[in-house]
Amino acid sequence: MTAESYFSLIRSFDLFKNCSDEFVRSFASAVAMRQAPAGTAILTQGQNNTELFILCSGKVVVLVDEEPVAVLEKPGDPIGEISVLLARGATATVVPQTDVQYLSIDVKDLEVFIARAPGDFGYQLFRAFTNVLSEKIVRTNDKARRFELANRTLDLKVKERTADLQKKTDELETRNGELIASHRKLEELYSTKEVTFKKLIDLQSHYLEPLLETVKELEVQVAPAEAVKIGRAKSQIQGSIDMLRPVSALYSTEQAMRSRRVLLVEKDRKQQVLAKMALGGTGVRLDVASTIEEGAELLKGGGQFDLAFVSSELAELIPQIKSISPGTKLVFMASSNVPAELPVLKQHAKDISNIVSRHPEDRTFTVKNVATTVGKLVSQDFFGLEKYMIWGVEVQSKVVTSSAQRPELIEGMQDYFKNLGMRSVIFDRAAAVAEEILMNAIYDAPVDKSGKPLYNQLDRKQVVNLQKNEYGEFRYACDGMLAAISVADPFGAFPMQTLIKYLERNYSGSVETHEEGKGGAGRGLHQIIESSDLVVFNVRRNIRTEVIALFNLDPKAVVEGAKPSFHFFLE
Repeated sequence: MTAESYFSLIRSFDLFKNCSDEFVRSFASAVAMRQAPAGTAILTQGQNNTELFILCSGKVVVLVDEEPVAVLEKPGDPIGEISVLLARGATATVVPQTDVQYLSIDVKDLEVFIARAPGDFGYQLFRAFTNVLSEKIVRTNDKARRFELANRTLDLKVKERTADLQKKTDELETRNGELIASHRKLEELYSTKEVTFKKLIDLQSHYLEPLLETVKELEVQVAPAEAVKIGRAKSQIQGSIDMLRPVSALYSTEQAMRSRRVLLVEKDRKQQVLAKMALGGTGVRLDVASTIEEGAELLKGGGQFDLAFVSSELAELIPQIKSISPGTKLVFMASSNVPAELPVLKQHAKDISNIVSRHPEDRTFTVKNVATTVGKLVSQDFFGLEKYMIWGVEVQSKVVTSSAQRPELIEGMQDYFKNLGMRSVIFDRAAAVAEEILMNAIYDAPVDKSGKPLYNQLDRKQVVNLQKNEYGEFRYACDGMLAAISVADPFGAFPMQTLIKYLERNYSGSVETHEEGKGGAGRGLHQIIESSDLVVFNVRRNIRTEVIALFNLDPKAVVEGAKPSFHFFLE
């Protein structure tokens, strides 16, 4: 830009409307035009700042302690003026929401002009700053005034409530005081994970949820204008509760594991060590049997077990477990050599409802999955790919309403994984698996009240539009170590016998011929397992089926010679 262009641009800004042409020209001679893409911070809170910025185009959000407090989008809006005036670190972080252009001038250049003409340039500069800060103070005061008026209105409405509501409000005020006091001692009180979780659960159940109910009651009793404000508060409280729910679920699972008795029937010493590592510190009482005889002795002398892991080599103990401890949930531990395990699995299928296959050398996966399996079974919370990933992972979720959606859903998943930097070989495998489990959820899973398939007989090229009560859910996520996809349907019509039949059919090499374009769910299941590192089937009979496929992102973490694994959980 030319000097005259800079002059014209700066002259158009309200910030300099009362400044002389001479001042504007001097100011314009020292500025430089810059650009910043969306998402790239211009200023970072606390960072030393020696520049004044003036917005020319685009939109930026101002964040204090990572919370948005203002949006600037008017050409001429100053950025960083407070840190420049006070010679201190930036008081806020400023991040473009769109691509932006802005002018920049260094404090040292301003000081040069002030030194040359202290009675003129400095006066006009600080007058411009004073106008800006005055306007901000006026806006802040207006916000405070409106906030005070809203508080008064709410106070009056609360006083008009019944005695019961007044009592609840008083209790709420007391709790809020306790909450504030708790926050002041946060660092001291939250010295352990258990204390932290318990306080967060208390915050949700004893403070936020009662507060939400009170706000809901107030919302229906105030004027529409005030109801809008209360509605915003309600949304914020609900958002906080939603954020705490995963913490509640994790805490509840850990509490459910406390003092539970688990029996491990496993002759492999390395696997015994891995199980002890997985359950150490969870509060689970683990008894280990290396032989059928040891297992029988533990059953006779130890009372009831909540959960029993039984390896396929010692599966002869399963009938005794069912006889002596009938309430015990049984987990059949298979090796990754599926064909070799099928005869034993078929023999004991009537007594078990959960299967976990594993590779003997895959220590990391085994430790994680033992703990996850125990947590799922003792808490009765089977569902969710989050259980196999780092806590707090962001999950994408889409509703499945039609077979015509498949290409769009899969492409969206691939784009998401691609943008995360995932290798194409991984998200291509994920796409192949997603195609199969979506097909199964749309064509094979839906059944009528008598259990008769609704769409299984249709050609897979024929479009199926699901009824609302038949909708599925497609989810996917990545935590940096694993990628996961899942599809759930609302039918829960995938019994273990069907799984065993399909496994036997495919791994025996005697895949039955199906009419082209129809059926073939067994072949699809084979492809799902073979294309994934771990497949998890979660079934709540007549209510829900969820298939989760996991993919290891680190090729170095994949154990040489390891075959795909699968888990099956049936309630």
